[in-house]
Amino acid sequence: MFKLLEPIAEKSRPILAIGNFDGVHLGHQKLLHTTVKIAKQYKQPAVALIFYPHPKATLLNIKNELYINNIRIRIKKIINIGIKSIYIIRPNHKILSTTPISFINKVLINQIKTLQIVVGENFYFGHNRTGNTKLLSKELHKYNVRVNIVPLYQVNNKTCSSTIIKQMIKKGCIKIAEKMLGDSYTIGGRIIKGAQKARTIGFPTANINIENIVHPPFGVYAAEISINNAIYLPAVVNIGIRPTMCNNKNPLLEAHILDFNQNIYGAFCIVKIKNFIRAEQKFQSLYQLTQQIKLDVEKIRQQS
Repeated sequence: MFKLLEPIAEKSRPILAIGNFDGVHLGHQKLLHTTVKIAKQYKQPAVALIFYPHPKATLLNIKNELYINNIRIRIKKIINIGIKSIYIIRPNHKILSTTPISFINKVLINQIKTLQIVVGENFYFGHNRTGNTKLLSKELHKYNVRVNIVPLYQVNNKTCSSTIIKQMIKKGCIKIAEKMLGDSYTIGGRIIKGAQKARTIGFPTANINIENIVHPPFGVYAAEISINNAIYLPAVVNIGIRPTMCNNKNPLLEAHILDFNQNIYGAFCIVKIKNFIRAEQKFQSLYQLTQQIKLDVEKIRQQS
């Protein structure tokens, strides 16, 4: 039913955080920190259970469901908080048809053998989301398992949620999104091989497929890039369909890393989006595009 990323001692009774944790925003962080704190008190492992992809995507057969972070960055953020192990449940229609009571008995009690559970106050689970925190607390009380319910987190009198963060990113309100994330807005992924047309005009790029990642409006951005967890390097980033070069059907992130010329195909890259420079546009010639990129690069050098 699920994949465990790190082993748990056989006789342990984990303190379990449950959620999707897309973005691992400040609300998620509060929930996860609570889990770690309880785990230390009881000298048990702090564990997280993630549903990925989002159950809604499976139920509605949404192939292009957008996420704030890919699963690798999400896991890294969760582990950095102090969670020792992560269960990943990959929902299918059989799993999603499981009743709340069956999920509690089969997964939480018999398989994970949890000692305590930590969830947000808006947590729903089971078939048709018929399970809630009240049902969870009532059923687990029979097994002497406590449910800790964490209130929704507020930022500037607004509930901190993945949905709102996605809306802010799509609008280009990066600073508002970052306040809820409690960190820089980043896009991560593996460097893929593109058409290599950019290098013909003197600006080789590292390309990342962002088909399933929420992104700001098409345009050029100042950014910083870390490759395989190395230090961050300044870069000019274009997010869009590259109308001058090839007019892609699917959006792509392409980054020209300043003063950098290495083969990094296949490397995992984290792009920290900083400032908006200009909207993406179609130029009449490659010469015009080249001249504009030179201006973009100079502008970013001045900001670095």
